[in-house]
Amino acid sequence: MYSQVIDNIQRYMGTGGYLILFAAAVLYLFFREKEKRLRVVFVWLPVVVFAVFFCPVWGLYFKFRDDGEILFRLLWLLPVALVVPYAMVRLIGEIPDKFKAAGTVVSFAVLILFGKYMYTPDLFPKAENIYHVPETVVKICDEIKVEGREVRACFPEEFVVTVRQYSPYIHLTFGREIYKGSLERGVDAMYILRKDPIDTEELVKVLKETDTPYLIVKNDRVFDENPWKYDFCFVTEIDGYDIYLDNNAYLGLDYINYR
Repeated sequence: MYSQVIDNIQRYMGTGGYLILFAAAVLYLFFREKEKRLRVVFVWLPVVVFAVFFCPVWGLYFKFRDDGEILFRLLWLLPVALVVPYAMVRLIGEIPDKFKAAGTVVSFAVLILFGKYMYTPDLFPKAENIYHVPETVVKICDEIKVEGREVRACFPEEFVVTVRQYSPYIHLTFGREIYKGSLERGVDAMYILRKDPIDTEELVKVLKETDTPYLIVKNDRVFDENPWKYDFCFVTEIDGYDIYLDNNAYLGLDYINYR
């Protein structure tokens, strides 16, 4: 059961480089830093956090609870961004003056080599609009919105977070809970949408149970039966995503019949 605790820290470490630097910095400051106030932050705080993190009680917590992944948040208390640079500055300050410039360059090189470039297009895509969400999300939300009321829609998994960022009037059939592996009411639709082909009858059942009139899917997805059979009519296509509407849904206004 304690293996999950180890797995937690391994995932937090990433490449592991900065954690090694951090451990070396704490060890160095343990012997070199004499000021008590600084030792509290740079030495004793990391020691206490690691002691709590590796406490055997967490093993029991993992065994009886299903939210043990939150344990990694304890590691956010580690002052890595303070300890590592401070230790480097202290170390450079102790070497002869003629080597200080070289020591500074080496320190920067170590930080770069041990780290990982984060500003990739996957993690930080170029903003498409002032809302900083995909333009496709804006177009779809504007297409299905109904003035004066809220609308529930089943979006593809890739848009779950950004829909919530753009519009408070579009309610999702499933939200962030999908990442917890839950099969509670309203979350089932996501698991059905992951099937290939999509089980139309099963999906429509969930949509009707959750009062979801709108279904949005990528237009290359295949249904085992035509949604029309279950009164989900094709409305339009936006940027490669098809929008379907429950023909029996009441949206609070007179809706034009779509082709």
